[in-house]
Amino acid sequence: MDWKIIDAESFDYVEVDLKAGERIRIQPGSYFMHKGEVEVNPKAVGGIGTSLKRMFLGGESFFINEFTAVSSAKLYLAPSMPGQIKTVELNNQQLIVKDGGYLASTADIDISTKFVGLKGLFTRSGFFWINLSGTGKALINTYGALLEIEVKENEKIYVDNTHLIAYEPSINIAIKKLGNLKTFFFGGEGIVFEITGKGKIYLQTRNIYHLQSIILRSQSK
Repeated sequence: MDWKIIDAESFDYVEVDLKAGERIRIQPGSYFMHKGEVEVNPKAVGGIGTSLKRMFLGGESFFINEFTAVSSAKLYLAPSMPGQIKTVELNNQQLIVKDGGYLASTADIDISTKFVGLKGLFTRSGFFWINLSGTGKALINTYGALLEIEVKENEKIYVDNTHLIAYEPSINIAIKKLGNLKTFFFGGEGIVFEITGKGKIYLQTRNIYHLQSIILRSQSK
């Protein structure tokens, strides 16, 4: 299997080449076209219990669509939001991805859920995020540009709570206050994540909730 991320300015999409018998798992709603013959089967992530937990507490569909090529085929995918897509290669590793940040993965990547506690509440993504593990490739996507940052040992990085999209389990995340109550109520900021540990984090440069508030304000006029 091979895939290519097509840079279409702010609207990236992915072209996947599949040989007969190869499988890929994708987030529901991300498929938009294919060539050749494929079969599609919805898969409950981590079993029915884990999947229901993900749907009701994590916010995402508890099914992942698995596409299998019957013959050589091309599959075309795009995320629901404008922004960038990145390939992440796992070598017996894990990656924890927020609601809406997972796009697709090879069939040898295990998909389960990870309880993230209050971090999920403050990112408005639910208490359970997607846990990718094993050896293979995954596609993650962001609203806006995607930044990959290597956190060094003894380093502290502060990130707005809505901009964290994924992180490695070696990363520690603490909820901190930015500024005072005036900052929280009038400055549009207030809660940040203090990032420590050693490993990678992935950020998105834009905030979908700011866009939603702008749209709501324009509709009320």
